[in-house]
Amino acid sequence: PLILQIVGRFYYFDHQPQLAMYEWLKSLQIDPDFYWSHLFLSFRFEEMHAYERWYKHFRQARVNLPESELANFDRAAAAIGKPALVERIFQERVKEAEAGRSEAGSVAIGYARRGQKEKALEWIDRALERKGLDVIYLKVEPAYDNIRTDPRFKAAIAKVGIP
Repeated sequence: PLILQIVGRFYYFDHQPQLAMYEWLKSLQIDPDFYWSHLFLSFRFEEMHAYERWYKHFRQARVNLPESELANFDRAAAAIGKPALVERIFQERVKEAEAGRSEAGSVAIGYARRGQKEKALEWIDRALERKGLDVIYLKVEPAYDNIRTDPRFKAAIAKVGIP
């Protein structure tokens, strides 16, 4: 499953999301509980606004959480709906990143996916300041396609030393 998941990432970064999803789904045939494939599938289904499928993979990626936390996700999904739950979870991730408890780069990707260019660039700068791991994806992350021509984005890539 790990090899198929990595092959899927290569496809994703090569702007071939359907092939990426195919590989991730194949990995789940081998290991139905494989965290990384569920996680990346949840990202893709979120981008596609396929919220039922997003929730299935989002929840499966977190199957090892305490049952009470999973029940909280289920209640929120039922009460406010899955699109609102996506946004609530993202805002919680923003708060965690503001407090330094999670990657600023993942917040930058989230804002870029939402088309919020200024916020994405702000969080890319934070990720660079914090030397976050997610900056290695600047050159290849498809979510950044809408800001690649911005001089500030090009400067960020130069700071990382990516040719």
